[in-house]
Amino acid sequence: MKIRDGYVSNSSSSSFIILKANLNDNQRDWLFDHIEYAKEIDNELIKEGKGIKYEYYESWVIKEDDLCYWCYTSMDNFSLEEFLIDEANVNEKDMIEMGDGNWGDNLFEEEEYLNFKIKIRNEKINKITGKYR
Repeated sequence: MKIRDGYVSNSSSSSFIILKANLNDNQRDWLFDHIEYAKEIDNELIKEGKGIKYEYYESWVIKEDDLCYWCYTSMDNFSLEEFLIDEANVNEKDMIEMGDGNWGDNLFEEEEYLNFKIKIRNEKINKITGKYR
């Protein structure tokens, strides 16, 4: 019998969104260049004689519209959400988990996307008109 030592993937997909207004320029850099930053962190840890923090460097697909960054992957061995929280100081409350799924090229035509966009716009209108107090 073979026994694998170390991390074992469940190879599931994952997705979340981040409202653009909640990220600064530095955090956007960490989002879009997450693989390069993760490798730099691991290389620095190796230089210090420590174990690596990020062993798997799966790239996430990041799409955007006027409100959000839509992030998804078919392999979630590299948790982009945890990476952004730990390394880029993104507030966990600014991320909205969208569950499993791979939106593909039709993201902006999906019913779930259209409903979300309507919800966000309604919240903005309600905030401006004073309905949320």
